[in-house]
Amino acid sequence: MKWLFFISVYTISLSVCGQKVNSDFKKLRIGFSFSPDMGNRIFTDDNQDGLFKFTEYRDDYKFGYTTGFSLCYNTNRNWGFEIGIQYANKGYQSSTSDLLYGDYIGGNRIYDTQDPVIETYIGRYNFHYLDVPLRALWIVGEGNLRFVSSIGITSNFLMGVTETSILELENGNRPRHTFVRSDEYKSFGLSPTLSLGLDYHLGEMFQLRVEPTFRYGLIESGDPRYFSNFHEHLISAGLNFTCYYTLK
Repeated sequence: MKWLFFISVYTISLSVCGQKVNSDFKKLRIGFSFSPDMGNRIFTDDNQDGLFKFTEYRDDYKFGYTTGFSLCYNTNRNWGFEIGIQYANKGYQSSTSDLLYGDYIGGNRIYDTQDPVIETYIGRYNFHYLDVPLRALWIVGEGNLRFVSSIGITSNFLMGVTETSILELENGNRPRHTFVRSDEYKSFGLSPTLSLGLDYHLGEMFQLRVEPTFRYGLIESGDPRYFSNFHEHLISAGLNFTCYYTLK
């Protein structure tokens, strides 16, 4: 199936290489992007204790997204640079069906004997960032459809963290509560990014770009005062759609 995909893309690229494009080289473009993402976290651990193993075991991916504006400057037909400003919703989801009395169930709450029987606890952590991405672009091809790859670094400015606690009770109810937890996390991060995708010209003024993108939190997201036994790094992968408008 992978070979079929690459053969199909190669065939399409050959078919459009003969199409005419605007002979005037355009250097400056402004773009609007949206990327549906899947986020999670990974750990580096100092002590290799049971807390690390348990926390890693129960984590799952969470849906998120990244959206914003960018300014792209092409130095020539094959190389360019891009800077932008974006809002990013990142995070992860944790769940367990083996709660014991005294276990954490969201906010400052613990599972108490006075609580109804909880069959499953789900904790959904949303990290709200203002991102400033900077990346270098490499573009190859001569027709309307071209290949594009990029490498870059994104500055992450934390605006807030919310946790949504969902309790699946024995009686069938699913109460949920949302808590603010920003004081436990670092206000600044850096995320190296990689992407590889396709670039398609929609006439002389518009351009559509589709890029699978991976982001890794280089700086641990948790404040060491609260996360002393392990270091938490946020990761996300998505499919980034960008529509560019040519300025000059």
